[in-house]
Amino acid sequence: MALLKDAGITIEAALKLEPLKGAKIIAGEKGIGKKIIKINIMEVPDIADWLVEGEFILTTAYSIKDNPKALQELIPKFHNKKVAGLAIKPGRYLDVIPKYMIDVANKLSFPLIELPYEASFSDIIYPIMTEIINNQASLLRNLEEAHKKLMGILLEEGDLKDISKALSRLVNNPVVIKDIVFTNNYVSLPREDPQLEEELLNKTEYQQNTYSRYYQLQHHHIGEDIINNKKVNRLTMPIVAGNKIYGYILVWELNSKLEVFDIQTIENSSAIGALIIMKDLSIVEVEKSHKREFLEDLLSSDPNLQKSAIERGQIFGLEFGKDNTVMIVSLDDISEVYKKTPNNEEFIQQYKNNIRRIIRNSAKELEQQIIMGDKSDSIIILLAVDHMSEAKKVKEITLALGENILEKTQTTLPNISISIGIGRYYPR
Repeated sequence: MALLKDAGITIEAALKLEPLKGAKIIAGEKGIGKKIIKINIMEVPDIADWLVEGEFILTTAYSIKDNPKALQELIPKFHNKKVAGLAIKPGRYLDVIPKYMIDVANKLSFPLIELPYEASFSDIIYPIMTEIINNQASLLRNLEEAHKKLMGILLEEGDLKDISKALSRLVNNPVVIKDIVFTNNYVSLPREDPQLEEELLNKTEYQQNTYSRYYQLQHHHIGEDIINNKKVNRLTMPIVAGNKIYGYILVWELNSKLEVFDIQTIENSSAIGALIIMKDLSIVEVEKSHKREFLEDLLSSDPNLQKSAIERGQIFGLEFGKDNTVMIVSLDDISEVYKKTPNNEEFIQQYKNNIRRIIRNSAKELEQQIIMGDKSDSIIILLAVDHMSEAKKVKEITLALGENILEKTQTTLPNISISIGIGRYYPR
């Protein structure tokens, strides 16, 4: 399991174990945070050809004791293989560790350790490997517990807000889940802090301009933000299902550094978040289909279809005792928008979702009751007005709503142009 390579033990922690208490780090001290995931004993001069990242090498230097060139090249080769460190036991085959090895280890921040003469390799290997196995087992247990909590939210019909709360507690850092399908942001903090919440939302909106298809090809991206006047790492994880991006999870290392457990838990949250959004989408699509059919029947010239629509109208919010007028919102130059987008259907759907949100906000702001439905590339709006209203007053209401929608669209979606058609009002 690839993630287990990060669940090892650091050089610094290994040096505190009983069998290594007599050892001393003589060079490359800046690299003592490197993780050991495996231990090997150097018995042949060309061992570097078979090493893997994270190995910790023990040696008496017997195989290269008479080869100064091999001694000079040893640490650079190990460094290129991302070896965790090298422990040499001098005294028997190598009188002292050469200065040139110490110098290059310091230059590369490669941990070079001198073992005491009486040190036993088997006594060193066993406790280090025990620590590594314990760490890996602990990581797997913790990941399983975290996964159960997140799956519990999904099974109990929880939403993205519930996921953000659970994730923030699990990684002990602020979390924002950005749902780009329904255009919602969910902020959760380990401790309540309204000022920080607002700041993170602003950072999230700023990042909107930098989100791209890049994230679909990468598991996550690490960036930086200035929060509370200090630089803080920010991890951005896409919420992906199939070949579509549904949103992003953003986590700031404000309280603690993100370790392998945290990153894997964020990735699991992303997968569960995608399932929640897809479930909500399927519900919305069914509702949209029924609403589209309702509006088509209501606006049909067939009196039987109209009657059927009116009978089920209350389900969709049709107010009895009110008249209605129709508005149609269309995306201009739809063919040009298709050409400019790398994933046409997905982006057009996002634009339409944003326009629907604008229409809802405009109607709410002007205290107007509407029913919305899709028809091809357009959005149909059924606007309720008082029975027997004057045509002039209805025109003013519809124009006000239309202008509000246009203004909000130009402000929020400056690259998108829409047209609004307004039908004539005929009182019943």
